[in-house]
Amino acid sequence: MNPLYLTDDDGSIKSIFGLTLPQLKPILEKIVSDDTIVSFHISLEHQILPEFYGGRGEKVIPTFTYTTQSRRQGKITVFVKQHCNHGPNEALHYKHLEQHHAPIPRMYHAITGRDRQDIVFIEYINPVLEKEPYTQFINDDRLFHQFLDITAQFNAIQPSEEYAVCLETGYWNKQFSECEFTLAEIWDHAGKGRLGKPLRKLCTGDKLNQLRKISRWAAERVSRMEEGLYHWDHRPCNVGFRQGTGEMLIFDLEDTMFAPRFLDVAVWLGTPDDVQPRCRPRRELALYYLERYNQLAEKRVQLDEFLDEVYILWIASTLKSLSWNLNVALNGPVERHIKDSQEYRHGICAELHELLGTLLLQETSPDLLRLRSME
Repeated sequence: MNPLYLTDDDGSIKSIFGLTLPQLKPILEKIVSDDTIVSFHISLEHQILPEFYGGRGEKVIPTFTYTTQSRRQGKITVFVKQHCNHGPNEALHYKHLEQHHAPIPRMYHAITGRDRQDIVFIEYINPVLEKEPYTQFINDDRLFHQFLDITAQFNAIQPSEEYAVCLETGYWNKQFSECEFTLAEIWDHAGKGRLGKPLRKLCTGDKLNQLRKISRWAAERVSRMEEGLYHWDHRPCNVGFRQGTGEMLIFDLEDTMFAPRFLDVAVWLGTPDDVQPRCRPRRELALYYLERYNQLAEKRVQLDEFLDEVYILWIASTLKSLSWNLNVALNGPVERHIKDSQEYRHGICAELHELLGTLLLQETSPDLLRLRSME
């Protein structure tokens, strides 16, 4: 039996996440502007590709074909998601972020509560279907500028008092503080040959101490940064386009929290140009982002201050990501769409090798040396 929906003998869908047709009827009426629905049926005309499905909830994209009391006929596709955990979650973020005019899809309806899993009915948008490393996306001048624009809009939001008390704070910094332990684990496993020959060769000499110094320096700088709204998983696969207008929007809001204010954009603009080429030079793209951010934020930020922060946050984010790579490389969980788990883990080890090599190069990079000389 499909856990997402049930079908009748004729193949027609009769429930979604346990909600029967009589329970879905008033929800559909709300979605189509409170007009009384005389009849409707549900079909599945859109599927979520396994590599973009995620692991924190179940999703289904039903299309409702309906007739109203005024004999109006229509058809609408909706994104429906049930979160994996109990208690208010994504619905809360949609509710408050809509009030702040965030660039997000409309939430038509939500079933939420302390003792149940959130079920949200959201506007269906056309997603960006590109996997990491997103080379095509960041080299597309139009798309990447749109992405920076909505990122600035999101990051500039000053949450209301009512929303702020619901947002977690300090979580990201706490996770980052554990990266020195991860570095020691990597060196231990690499030395025992568990991560392959390239990593065994790399993890020698004084390199561990070099990375520890970088980690401690970054941690101290990050601890002094101002906090702001943080999406947590701000990637092209979590944005899409509104049907009809083409407006780019951000979704997958379940982990929105407080964190260093430019953490979302640091992954995209913190990396030096020689490490990550983009459609335009880093400084030019940073100016574009800041122009939009400064229009909306309560406090203006200067370009050099911004570039320093996102560079430090890029180093910190890269260090933090090592724990995930290590866990998967050591036979941790592999996403359901991966067919050859062994080959995938070999690729993760290669990525881990590349990340460590890039971090070690920062020890003598002009950016890092300049920032240290200023302290």
